[in-house]
Amino acid sequence: MESLNVGRSHFPALWWPLNLNLNSKLSTPGYSIPMWNGSDLDILRAMESCVFCRVAEGAAPAHILFADEEVVAFHDTAPRAPVHVLVIPRRHIASLASTTETDDRILGKLVLAAAEVARRTGIAETGYRIVANSGHGAGQSVFHIHLHVLGGRPMGWPPG
Repeated sequence: MESLNVGRSHFPALWWPLNLNLNSKLSTPGYSIPMWNGSDLDILRAMESCVFCRVAEGAAPAHILFADEEVVAFHDTAPRAPVHVLVIPRRHIASLASTTETDDRILGKLVLAAAEVARRTGIAETGYRIVANSGHGAGQSVFHIHLHVLGGRPMGWPPG
């Protein structure tokens, strides 16, 4: 069996919610967790290489606007508007397409966090846009679900 050099120390903010026992679960045929269509080892590989997972755990630099135990909001490094903040869950979820009904709480939390971003950045009154890209064809470049909160300028329609 293949192994990764991964443990609680590598993913302190992410590891505990998964509560994985790799030895027993990987040996169970067909085992998968609802947030990912693959094995625990696949999830850990994704988390290890995912820049947003590293931001969520504090291992990658980011200009954090706010964070709590479930979400992190930080300024985009390549902004497309005067205000461009990304809102991510700490838990690795690849895209909207990979969500299930069990993700309803965290999806709601992301939208509430986006509204908080708008208030904290001063764009709540003037208007803002929330964008979620799902898949390569939609322009998703980091496969960790995230919302873009954009504002501070007039937004055209239709987008894209």
